[in-house]
Amino acid sequence: MDADTPDEKSASAAALDPCWCGAASVGIWGPPVVFFMAAAPTAAPAAGALAGPVPALAIWATLALGLGAVLAAICHRWVPRLALRAPALFLALLALTWGSALASGIEDPLRCVGIAGLAVVGMALVPAAEGSFSVGLSRAAFLFLVAWILDGAGAAWGLFMESPPWPPRTAAWLLDASPRAFVMEIAGFDWMRSQTVYEAVGTDRIPPMLRGPYRPAVAAAPLLVLGSIGLCLRLIYGFRRTTAHP
Repeated sequence: MDADTPDEKSASAAALDPCWCGAASVGIWGPPVVFFMAAAPTAAPAAGALAGPVPALAIWATLALGLGAVLAAICHRWVPRLALRAPALFLALLALTWGSALASGIEDPLRCVGIAGLAVVGMALVPAAEGSFSVGLSRAAFLFLVAWILDGAGAAWGLFMESPPWPPRTAAWLLDASPRAFVMEIAGFDWMRSQTVYEAVGTDRIPPMLRGPYRPAVAAAPLLVLGSIGLCLRLIYGFRRTTAHP
């Protein structure tokens, strides 16, 4: 077997640098976000954020998965250096989280960590390889549709005149699957008593043993960690494909 020359070894090591830089950047996302999330105050957010039948933050919650996929598609297309993609995605995630807080009238952006958790999952579903831009946009459209379906399932998408449409156990499970319930309850809102869902879903029939509100440390932390791991694997796999087929 032929031994690698020093030049080949150094070239191979240099080629791996972007991969490990990206992996390291993604790997440090979880701990600081979870730490600051756990340290966030638990008082109710600004009252104005719940004005109207559908709060602004709830709309951001429906869009978060798809927006994460859109940001990843743009980053993979317009950031040519692989070592810079993970930091760029991290900055995009921060911008999305802070932007959703500002647009929703929430003073503490840490309350919008649920948006970050959903968005990073959307990012992880976009391949970091050639042609990922069109694939990312198509998956973003699919995620928008999925989120809309999950958010409307508890109220049967308004198709039935009588409310509530589901038995209490089914309604509780559908609320658990709703991105809006996930984001709003992590942000500190009593989403089950909100005007948007109370009568339409019939949450007054759901006892505490069937469903309780999401708590940040329990709900958002695993989603952030799993999403970050998935995104890290995407970047590594994309890097290996790029180097294998230059």
